[in-house]
Order: sequence, then structure tokens, then C-alpha cells
Amino acid sequence: MFSNTILEINEKRPKPIEIDTNIINQIIFDSGIKKDIKSISEPTTWVMQLYKIQLSDGRILILKIGIIQDWSDASSIKNQIKVSHILQSVGIDQPQIINFSENTEKYGFRFILSESQKGKKLYEILNTSSEKEKEIIYYEIGNMYSKIHELKNDWAGIWDGDPGIRKYPIHPAEFYLNAEVKNGSGKYLLENGIISKELYENINKAWETNISFLKDRPNSLIHNSPFPWSIYINKERQTYSISGLSALGDFMWWDKMIDVTHIINPPFLSLTDDTICAFRNGYKHQIDDKTMSLYSILTKICNMAGCYFAPINIKDAEQWNEKQIETIKENITNLI
Repeated sequence: MFSNTILEINEKRPKPIEIDTNIINQIIFDSGIKKDIKSISEPTTWVMQLYKIQLSDGRILILKIGIIQDWSDASSIKNQIKVSHILQSVGIDQPQIINFSENTEKYGFRFILSESQKGKKLYEILNTSSEKEKEIIYYEIGNMYSKIHELKNDWAGIWDGDPGIRKYPIHPAEFYLNAEVKNGSGKYLLENGIISKELYENINKAWETNISFLKDRPNSLIHNSPFPWSIYINKERQTYSISGLSALGDFMWWDKMIDVTHIINPPFLSLTDDTICAFRNGYKHQIDDKTMSLYSILTKICNMAGCYFAPINIKDAEQWNEKQIETIKENITNLI
């Protein structure tokens, strides 16, 4: 299923930068950790640059360093800290945050130091799970996101370091219409011959026709990145539980159906009807099919263009992409 290779079109993913290990040692010391460092992993990059740090007592810490200003500014760091506390307050496990810096004055970069995630990434668990086990897992996922979506707000958008402060005035639906549907992913797929001009125009028409409908939808706390690689699952015998979430910087106020769409139609995966039904049984909120059709168009074109940095090999991605064009056409049928 998933592998350690990344789609070639993910060229915008940041390259690792060199950080002096003495600085990492200093951060650990300044954070009040007196155990010796046994090893520091080679860095990997996603939105931030990540190091796994193993201590002499066996604990593993995660150091995330901001290397691109636009992706990890001060408010982004504070947002992640706020989200972690919010999730813990509603009963969702999260790794303990040990230290963080929202400025670059002392070390030359912003960072978050935390305990490591417990359990395994969702896609790793799914690789070895029976169909019945997958149903149990997705019931628990539905129950967890119900708790997250209970938190409401009267405006939609990205936070500016605090859930009560709006960073940008534009509504997320309007942003994605311009940034991904008309341009970004939609334009990329058109210009590279992956979708036809007719389909591109129909995608635009579907969203333009329904943009007021989407902007009038109620707003909840949403993850916006509930991917198979950002949900962690813990297994003890035959009992499964959600052990944590990553991509905390993507949490915002918006329509809960965007999360549901991502979960039911995960990037480069196909869930059975029984697994989807299990999620729906665990999810306590109403699911709106029209809204999901609109968001499914958006998420599919973003998936096809590689926006989500999915850890999947290229061959599997191409096969998945080919199947999505027909499903996008089906979604559009009742929207224009």
C-alpha cells in the first residue's frame, strides 16, 4: 500500500537543512531533560523538519523545527500548542509537549519538542488488519472526530495563534475555489493532460454554482488533514484506540464535512461499504451528501496533484488517479 517514496510531483516539499547537533543538545538540556542522548536520527521533512531523539532511558522525543517561514510562523507554532491542549481536554490522547519556541531569537529557528506518538500510523495498522478489525478501527475514528466536531464557532478560517483570532478574512471555501479548483491542483491537472478541458470547466462550474451554499454551512473545529498517516492507532490484544493525531498545524474552524470526506475517501485508499458504515455508526453528527460531493471533488483533485505529500509509490498513485476521474464526473452530475 504505502511506502517511503513520495510522488515526483511533490517537488515543493522542503529539503532538509543542516542543524548543528550541539544546538539540538542545548534544546534538550534547556528543556530540563537530564538524561543523556543516545542517538539523533537523520532529519525528515514534511511541513517542518523532524528529528527522533532517543534518550539513554529508552524514551524517544520528537523535535520539529520550522524551516519555511510561511509554513511555520509564530502563529502556526502557537496554533499547534493550542490544538494539543484542546484535544487533550476533550479526551483525545496526544503526546506531551515538553518545550517550544515561537520565535527565532535563541536558536535561530522555531521548534516544538514533544514525546513521540504512541501506537502506529493508521495505514500501517490497516496493512495487517482484517476487515472486521478495520470496522472496529473506523468506528473509533468516527467517535473521535465526533468529539472534535462538537466544538463550534461563528466564523470559518485559520487561527492567528489563538482559536478566537482569525488570521485571514477569506472563507476557506472561497480560498480553495481560487487556490485549488480554478488554479493550483485543477490547473495543474489540466495543463498536464490528466483531466480534459471539459472536466476542468465542469469542476469549476460545480464549485462556483455552490460557493454560497458552502460558505453558509456551520463551522466546527476540524483537522483538515485526517489522513492515514496523521492518525495514530494503538492496539492492545484485540482492542483498538486512537493514540494521537499529527498535522496539528492544519486544525482550523470550518465545515466538519471536509474531515468526513477525507476519512471516507482517503487518499489512495478504498474503504469497503462495511468500513464506511462503521465510521458512520461511530460518528454522532449528521452527514450531508451534497456537501460531501463538493468536497470530494476538491480532495480528489488535490490528491491527484500530490498536494497532501502522500507517502505512496508512484505506480499505485497513477492507478488510483485513473479511477478518480469517473468518480469526479459522478459527483458533478447533480451539482450543476
